[in-house]
Parts: sequence; C-alpha cells; structure tokens
Amino acid sequence: MARKVYQEPDGKMNLFLRSAVAAVFIAAAVQSFTIGVLADFLPREVCRPDVRTVWSREFDGVSRFVLSNANGAVRVAVHDAPRVAVNATVSAYVRSYVDREVAERYVKELFRADADGNTLWLVTEPRARPSEVELNVAYEILAPRGAHVEIETTRGNIYVGEGCGDVNVRSALSDIEIRKAGGIVHAQTTSGRIDLLDAGREATLRTVNGNVRAIFSGHVLTANTVNGNIDVRLPEPGVRGCDLTTTNGNITLSLHPGCSAEVNAITRQGVVKSDFEVVPLSGGQKPTELRGFIGQSETQLTLSTFAGDILIGRSET
Repeated sequence: MARKVYQEPDGKMNLFLRSAVAAVFIAAAVQSFTIGVLADFLPREVCRPDVRTVWSREFDGVSRFVLSNANGAVRVAVHDAPRVAVNATVSAYVRSYVDREVAERYVKELFRADADGNTLWLVTEPRARPSEVELNVAYEILAPRGAHVEIETTRGNIYVGEGCGDVNVRSALSDIEIRKAGGIVHAQTTSGRIDLLDAGREATLRTVNGNVRAIFSGHVLTANTVNGNIDVRLPEPGVRGCDLTTTNGNITLSLHPGCSAEVNAITRQGVVKSDFEVVPLSGGQKPTELRGFIGQSETQLTLSTFAGDILIGRSET
C-alpha cells in the first residue's frame, strides 16, 4: 500500500486564510461599534423617516411673512400672486416602534398660523416636542414679490431668492444665501457661511465660524466673522460704506475701477495690499496698515483682521 505523505499548506494559502479571518473579525467589530455605540449619535435624517407627511397652505393678502422653525431647510422664492404659499415636508423619527403613535399624534399639531393685517406668523412646533421624537421640517415657500421675509431657525440651510423686500434671517447652524433683496438685509448665523448677491439698501452679515461672500451695490455693507474669510465685490461706484471685520481670516475687497474711497485697513498678523493708488493720510505707512484716499473718497472703507491679509483689488465687471 502506498504511504500518504503529509504536505505543509502553501505559504500563500496561509496568508490568505489569516487575512480572511482578520477581515471577518474587523467587520464584526465595526458593525458591533456602529450598532451598539455610534448609532445613537448619528443624525436621524440619514434614515428613512418613521412618519412622513406634507403640510400645504395658502394665505391671501400677505406682504410680510415671519417663520419660526427648529430643524430643517427653508427655501423662499417669489411669485406675482398676492398670497403666500407654504409647502412643508415633515419627517419624524423615533427610536422604538412603540413610539410611532406618539410621533403621529405630534405631527398633527405641528403648525400654528396667525395673521394680523398683512402679516403672517407661522410657528413650527408651538408646543414642546416629546422626548421620543426627532423632527425635520423642510419648507418651500412662495411669497409675493417685494414681500418682507423673517426667518428664525436653529439648524438647516436657508435660501431666499431674488425679489423679496426686507430680509431678516437668524440661525445657529445654517448656511445662508440671499439673492437680490430689494430692501434691508440682516443675516446672522453662529456656524455657517453667508452668501449675499446684492441688496437694494443696507446689509448686515454676521457669523462666528464661516466665510462671508457678497456682491453689493446698495448703500452700506457690514460683514463680520470670527473664524473665516471675507470676500466682497462692489461692482458699481456709489456705495456709501463698507465695514469688514474678521479675527482669523483674510479680507478681499474688489472695487469697481471708478470707485473712490477713504481707506482704513489694518491687520495685526499679515499684510495690506492695494491695486489702487492710495494717497496716504499721513507720512509713514506700515505693511500691516493702509490709511488714505482713492480719488475723492466717496466710499468709507473700514477693513480689519487680526490674523490674515487684506487685499483691495479691481473688480472685473
């Protein structure tokens, strides 16, 4: 009888088996961590909502609209009809199936609308939210052309389209974009960027953690951030004032070639540069500051940063 000879497994096969076992072990560990630990901290919006509904209403004779929302994006556009049309998509999440009924009852009483003359107040979640429920309410709003818009929310990006009058937006965790408002603009967020594409009068833009960008041809622009860059373009002469301040970031200001201005620019840790010829206000100029005049000093420019550069350039029109 032939004798069987034992052969050691091939080295490549051993390596493959070890790799396969290691991969299975890592996958099991990741899944266990994700389900057992990380899942409770993930935003519920990435999951399919347990309760989903749409709330739609129209309100006639409104020229001022005030919205309060906690969590969810808001988009505002204008139309030529004399009414406000509101479309709100509600997504509710619960951690246990037995809490689904709680969410269903809650979303039925989610909106309160009050009208006084030509003003509409719309409040999302007028009563305290049950602890078992997480909620996202995303708004799509059509407002009459020229209507004044006020939005206050905690979290969710905000977009206000061209054609509104005064615009006042306040949030904690939002990116804000406002396009061609006809009146006064106030935009404020704690964490998020602010983009403004023109305003007919004054504009005040404030954030703590985020960049500010603006194209502006109104009267006076004020922009402030703590951690972020500021990039502003003045495409037309005639702006009365431009006050830009950041703590940790650069400032870039692009002026129409025909602009004239009085410049007061200073940085603590950076340099100030200008593509325009600036007639100095006093004798010695420092690399960290620039004070003087461009032409007839029609526009008052105040630019300040602690850690960053300042550039005054020419706008490409």
